Amino acid sequence: MFHQALTLEYEGRFADALELFERCLDDPTFDEGDLHFHCAWCLENEKRMREALLRYARAADLTRIPSCKINSFFRSGWILMHEKDTVQAAEMFRNAVDYGELVGLKNETYRQGLYWYAVCLEAQGRCLEALTWYRLAQASSPQLDPESRRRQLACLVHVGLYDEALDVCRTFDAPCPEEFDAERYAALQAEVENERAILEACLTSSHTQHSIMAYASR
Repeated sequence: MFHQALTLEYEGRFADALELFERCLDDPTFDEGDLHFHCAWCLENEKRMREALLRYARAADLTRIPSCKINSFFRSGWILMHEKDTVQAAEMFRNAVDYGELVGLKNETYRQGLYWYAVCLEAQGRCLEALTWYRLAQASSPQLDPESRRRQLACLVHVGLYDEALDVCRTFDAPCPEEFDAERYAALQAEVENERAILEACLTSSHTQHSIMAYASR
């Protein structure tokens, strides 16, 4: 039944898969938390987000599988972030990161947790804290490096560290990293080039202070 449920889940037949995963909960040979995680994933894909959050919480509490626990924290954060609850989302992403550190599971979910935790901090206006976490995300993965640098630029501008922001702009003169999407990198370069032009104009203007204040208040 479990393998049938996995097949249905893979095929995108989430309502049918959910029913079978629920039935598997009566079988003590399975990891109960893992089953709750699969139920939560089906509920999330059925857009039943409140129910999914409750199941992810149970999965995190009950599972004996480290990857299931970290994934449960991350998916909870993802739902909460998209519901604009950045405080609770940050807590869940931080749980994923802290648990990954605790058990030495620095996988893709852990690395994504670093980045999205920083995003939630930035959304709360905690830009200096966000900078620290964006830098950790940048160092953790070539795939997160350009996106993390772009967000660092925004944070530096927000807190008025314009010289440092300009230094970040210059890092985008480098070619696209091998493991990063070239089209996305070109889009980031275009965004950064626009910011760079404004920063350079402000920092060299005879009315520098006025120009910078106008730029920061955009």
